[in-house]
Amino acid sequence: MVLKYNLSRGCLILLSAAVVLTGVSGCGKKEVPDPPLSRNRLTIEMFKNLEENKHEQAIEKIIKLKALDPENVFLSELEENEVSNIYMGTIRQQLNAGDIEAAIKTVDAARKRHGLYRSLIQADTELKKLKSLQESVSNMLQAESSEQVLAEIEQSRKIISEYPPAKALEPMLDRKSIEAARMARNESIRTRFSLLCDTVSMRQDKNRCAETIAAEFEFENNLPENKNSRIPATILSSEQ
Repeated sequence: MVLKYNLSRGCLILLSAAVVLTGVSGCGKKEVPDPPLSRNRLTIEMFKNLEENKHEQAIEKIIKLKALDPENVFLSELEENEVSNIYMGTIRQQLNAGDIEAAIKTVDAARKRHGLYRSLIQADTELKKLKSLQESVSNMLQAESSEQVLAEIEQSRKIISEYPPAKALEPMLDRKSIEAARMARNESIRTRFSLLCDTVSMRQDKNRCAETIAAEFEFENNLPENKNSRIPATILSSEQ
């Protein structure tokens, strides 16, 4: 959330803001007030900094005002908002450049400097999910087996379920699922053909394990998922 302030109405608005800032404490304690000119001047300067997007300077004024009124919830929320404004622009630039690691380091630095603001905690959580998703997709694209591809697709879908902005990747995952099924079919054909070749060779050599390999071939070849890609056991008979 980015707060904007309209200064075109002059001091009336600023003095009204000063009244809000001095009256939101909410505890009913009556203390000797600080000199009103000092408080009002800080308030006016703070809103001017906000209007000019001078976030660091605005935070300095907010901290001084909080020292005068430490229980003011509005000031605390405003400080958090300005801290977020300082770092979120940098984070967006880093993400646009594809450097998630740099964005995570920026959030870490902000948390060390400013503490556990909700916006920074949320940014940290989302960036780490985004990094995990990036790693999973990268692994999926480099995977050499259907099993690896399917495992990374499952991991990616889990992350997306927790991070809705990444739903745009779902069509790609759907396509990769189809490719993985094709890979699995080709892998199965190669495996079964290898078993059949071993069976023929071992029978020719009168190897006692030939029938064990033949039984494994028959089992794999007759699995329901291989119904449309079964290999005839006699396919090598012409070469014998």
